[in-house]
Amino acid sequence: MPGGRRTARTACPLNCTDVCFLMAEVRGGRVVSLRGDPHDPVLRGRPCGKSAALLKRLYGPERLLHPVMRTGSGWRRVTWQDAISAVVEKVESARERHGGKSILLYHEWGSRGYLKSLEKRFFNALGSVTLPSGDLCFSAGLAAQRYDFGANLAHDPTDLANTRLAVLWGRNPAVTNVHTIPHLLEAKKRGARAVLVDPARSASASLADIHVAPRPGTDAALALGMAHFIIAEGLLDTDFVGNRTLGFERFRDMVEHFSPEVASRICDVPPSEICRFAGLYAASKPAAILIGYGVQRYANGGHTVRAIDALAALTGNIGVSGGGANYATRASAGCLAPVDGAELRKEARFFPRPILAECILRARASDAPVKVMFVTRANPVNQVPNSEKMQRAFAAVDFKVVVDIRMSETARQADIVLPATGWLEESDIITSSWHDYIMYTEQAVEPAAECMGEKDIFGRLSREMGLETGLDKPIDYWADEALRPLNDHGITAASLRGRWVRVPGAPAVPWSDGKFATPSGKYEFYSIQAEREAHDPLPSWIPPAEAGDESLAADYPFIFVSSSGPGTMHSQFSDSILRDGALEIRMSPAAMAGLGLRDGCRVVVEAPGRGRLEGIARAVAGQRDDTVSAYEGASVLKRSGANLLTPDRQADFGGQAAFNDCRVRVVKTP
Repeated sequence: MPGGRRTARTACPLNCTDVCFLMAEVRGGRVVSLRGDPHDPVLRGRPCGKSAALLKRLYGPERLLHPVMRTGSGWRRVTWQDAISAVVEKVESARERHGGKSILLYHEWGSRGYLKSLEKRFFNALGSVTLPSGDLCFSAGLAAQRYDFGANLAHDPTDLANTRLAVLWGRNPAVTNVHTIPHLLEAKKRGARAVLVDPARSASASLADIHVAPRPGTDAALALGMAHFIIAEGLLDTDFVGNRTLGFERFRDMVEHFSPEVASRICDVPPSEICRFAGLYAASKPAAILIGYGVQRYANGGHTVRAIDALAALTGNIGVSGGGANYATRASAGCLAPVDGAELRKEARFFPRPILAECILRARASDAPVKVMFVTRANPVNQVPNSEKMQRAFAAVDFKVVVDIRMSETARQADIVLPATGWLEESDIITSSWHDYIMYTEQAVEPAAECMGEKDIFGRLSREMGLETGLDKPIDYWADEALRPLNDHGITAASLRGRWVRVPGAPAVPWSDGKFATPSGKYEFYSIQAEREAHDPLPSWIPPAEAGDESLAADYPFIFVSSSGPGTMHSQFSDSILRDGALEIRMSPAAMAGLGLRDGCRVVVEAPGRGRLEGIARAVAGQRDDTVSAYEGASVLKRSGANLLTPDRQADFGGQAAFNDCRVRVVKTP
C-alpha cells in the first residue's frame, strides 16, 4: 500500500444488523480515523461506536500478531512454516486413522465478510469433513418466514417512517439496531404510535407508548389471542385474506378456541390488554411489526414468528408501505454465487450448532471421533449454549486450531492460534440482514506483522497437502465469482470496490404485487412446505420446553433471558457490559424484595443440571417478577457468561439455539 494520505471506503464487518458504511482515513500506512459516509441513505453518515472499538482493537495490545503454539500451560511464538507443518501432520494423521469426518470446521459470524466462506474450500477439498449446521442467531425465524412468505424479505428501513403503528416485538433497537431510531422518530413525528412487546423493560421502552410484557416464551399465545379477537370482531382485511392467502379457514378454526381469556392464562397479559392491543393494531393500518431475534430463541421459536406473521396477514399489513412483519432480509446475501467449494465435497457429517458439544462428545464412541477441530470467526467456548459442556467437549478434541485476531476464550484453550488479518487489512463483500445494500470493501492498510487472511491461510494448507482449491487466486477473482449473478446489472468487483449499491430488484416494500414465493404463490397460513418437512403446517401454540416446565418452578422460579448489550457484539467488547467488574443480573424490585436482595448485592444464578454464574443484582422497574435478564457475551471462564446457564436445545425450526428457554434460581452470596 502506498504511504501518504488516502481515504478507503469500507463497511463494518460485525454481525450487526446495521452494517455501517465507513470512510477510513489513512496516513503513513495507518488508519487514523473512521467516519460515516454522508451519502449513505439508510445510516445517514452516523456510525455507531462499535466500529471505533474495532479500530482500537486493530492497533491495541490484545492484537495477535504472530502464530503461537501451546507448550504445556504456556505459549511460544512459532514460524508460519512450523505452524502449518504441525497442522498438516495432525490433519493427515487423523484422516488416515479415522477418515475425513474426524476433521471439524466450526465457523460463525465474527465477521460478516462473504468471502470468508472461501476457507471452506480447503475442508470440502478433503472429500469428507464434519461441518456445523443450523444457527445460534436467527434461523428459526428465517425458516418460519420462508414457510409464510416463501422468502426472507423485509421493508427498506426508511419505509418505517410511513407507518402509523410500530410494534417492537422482542426487538430492542436502542441497543441492537440504533439506526432504526431516526426512522421510528420520523414516524412518531407524523403521528405514529409505538408498542414494545418484551418481558423485560429494555432500553427501547423510552421509544414506546405502550409496553406489553408477556411471560417469556409465550409470545405465540399472545399473537394467537390477538388473532382470535381480530377475526371475532370482524377487523380482517377481507380482500387480502380472501385473494392472497392460503389456509385461512383452517387457521380460523384453530384460533376459534384460542380466545383472549385462554391466551391470557398462558401469557399472563390481561384479556383486556390483549384486546386493546389487537384492536389498536388492526385499526392502525399501515402498521409495521419489527420482530426481534429473542422471540425465536425458545423451543417454540419458529411457531412464534409464524403466529406474529399471521397478524400482518389478517389485517392486510403485507405489501403496503409502512407495514410488514419485518424480521430479516436475505436479498443481498441471496444474490451472490457460492464460493465455498461445496462441489468439491463427497460427503459430510453435520453437527447442529446448538448441540455442538453433545455431538462432539457422542462422536467419541463412533468410528469417526473428532480428532482435529478448526475454529474460525467464532468463540464457541463462550457462545455455544451450555458452556461447561462445550468446554468439556473442546478439551476432548486432541488438536485444536483457532484463527483469530485476539486470544479469545476459545483460542486460550487451543493448541495452535493463527493470527488473522483485521477488517481494514483486507477486502471483502459485506451484506446486511436489515437493509438491501452491498459493498466490496477497499483494503485500507497492509496486514500487521505476520497476520494473514483466511483465504491465504487455507491456501497455504492446501498447497502443503496438494489439494486443488483455487485459493491461490487473488481476492478480486473470487469477488467476481461471487458477484457473477449481478454482472447483467453492471456490477463486478471493479465497479463495486469501495461503493455501496442497493441490490437490483430488491423491493422497498416486499410482496406489493400480491405474489409470494410459496408453493401456492400466496401467503400461507397453512404452509405446504412446512407440511412437506413434517412440521405442523399451521402457526400453532406449543409451550416452551424448560421455560414452560412447571415441575421445575419450585426450585427454579425464574425464566432467564439473555440479550445483546450496548457497545458489544456477542463476546466482542463484552467487558463494556460489566459494572465494577461484575455482570448485572436484572430483576423486578418485587422479585428482589421477595428474596431479600438489595440493589447491587452479590448473587449467584443457577440453572437446573448445568452451570452457575456470578453477578450483582440490579432492580429494573417494569420488568416481570418471574423474569431474570442479563447481557450475554461476558467471560465464561470468569463465571460471568450467560451461556453457563443456557440449555443446549434446538428450537422447532431451522436448527436454532433455544437460549431463552431457560429456568434459573437466584441466591444471595455472603
